[in-house]
Amino acid sequence: MNTQIQINSTYFGSLASSLADCRKLIEMQASELADKQNIINCYLAEIQSFEDKKQLAQKKHVELLEEQRLNIIAIFDQKLADRVNELEYSFSKQKEQAVQIHLQILAEKENEFKIILDREIQQIHQQYNLQQQQQQQQQQQQQQQQQQQQQQQQQQQQQQQQQLLPLEITEMVDVIFSAPLASQTHNEEEVDDDDDDDDDNDDDDDNDDDDDDENGGQDVIGMDDVIFHAPLTSSTVSSNNDNNQQPIQHAPTATTITAEVPINYYDRPESEEADGTLPLDVPYDEQTHYMNLYTSGNLDRYRVVRTFLPHPELARYFSVIEGDEVFRLYDFNSTSVAILHRFRDEINYGVVPMDHLQLTTRIVPEPFDE
Repeated sequence: MNTQIQINSTYFGSLASSLADCRKLIEMQASELADKQNIINCYLAEIQSFEDKKQLAQKKHVELLEEQRLNIIAIFDQKLADRVNELEYSFSKQKEQAVQIHLQILAEKENEFKIILDREIQQIHQQYNLQQQQQQQQQQQQQQQQQQQQQQQQQQQQQQQQQLLPLEITEMVDVIFSAPLASQTHNEEEVDDDDDDDDDNDDDDDNDDDDDDENGGQDVIGMDDVIFHAPLTSSTVSSNNDNNQQPIQHAPTATTITAEVPINYYDRPESEEADGTLPLDVPYDEQTHYMNLYTSGNLDRYRVVRTFLPHPELARYFSVIEGDEVFRLYDFNSTSVAILHRFRDEINYGVVPMDHLQLTTRIVPEPFDE
């Protein structure tokens, strides 16, 4: 019994020592676990702190991005405004340059047009002077022919005076007033003369007929030694007008237009002689640069911006349309007309004979409201 008790006590003693060892080991492990838990807690604290810092950094990053975005937008807006201002300034400069170039081109066109107009007017003057020279030459030739005829008549008179007996003054007066009968009798007497005398008499008769035509159909009464001319009649004036010797037409005044209906020059009969007037008679006032336009018996005034009058004495008649379209007529010696037509930036020019004006159409302008 005692032996068993001793054995049991020994066993329990060793068991107690082993339990103590186990307890120490557990305590050691518990301390280690506590240390590890502390370390884990430290790690967790560091992780939490890192998360906080991360969130703060993200927040600051978002704020920085927003600030940068606003700055970029502001910079872009400023650059855009600067560019717009630059473009507006450049556009205004280009517009001014375009206007200057446009005005320069208009001035060049106007100068070219004036040069062309002066050239055409010079040509018209040259043609007119050439016609005048030709008329003068014709007149000189006619005068020379008349002188030759007079010389031939004087020679014939001398020959007749040598052949015929001298007459007394009373007989000469009777012969003058009986010129047709005496000329007929004298022609019958000359039938028996020589062939040369007959040819001379025929030439004299032809020359007398030419004198009649040159004098406008004037009646010639007389013998070989005495010739009388009848006074001028209306037939003489009409014949002169047939030879294009028309009187110069003057611009009408306010008293010349009295009818309620405007004169229509297109409905004139074909047999009526051309009077040198244009389809629309308009007097021009050179002092005030105004022209009086007569339509339906009323007087309307139209302002002229540019007259284009290098030769004012030739510009006696005008026709103007209010607005950009301007239509002017220049009468040159009542034979041809220069037309100026300005439509906006285009200038047209041409010369039309007076006879062709009756075939053209005319636009009746509206009253100009000042």
